Amino acid sequence: MTAVLLDANVLIALLWPAHEGHQRALAANVRHKAHQFWADEIDLVTAVWPFAGRLSGHQQVTDAYLLGLARHKKGKLGTMDQTVTELLPDKSTEGNLVVVI
Repeated sequence: MTAVLLDANVLIALLWPAHEGHQRALAANVRHKAHQFWADEIDLVTAVWPFAGRLSGHQQVTDAYLLGLARHKKGKLGTMDQTVTELLPDKSTEGNLVVVI
């Protein structure tokens, strides 16, 4: 089973029952008993480098870092933000790095 790193949008949706994405987050089975913590053990430049050519502004740096961390851990990034996929190269074999919830 591949682990999924949850972004802030998913975490907020999980913890705030009135959030519009709460049910989607729960339905995605993110309360899995095999939950594990991933430390940010990869530096910013190394994590962001594979996606640097597709960054269009400073707002995407965190998304690129989380993608890099997920890639480093051989996992996936779980997000409610479809635009995160724009950081991946077209027709990339890494297209499975993102799970849109």
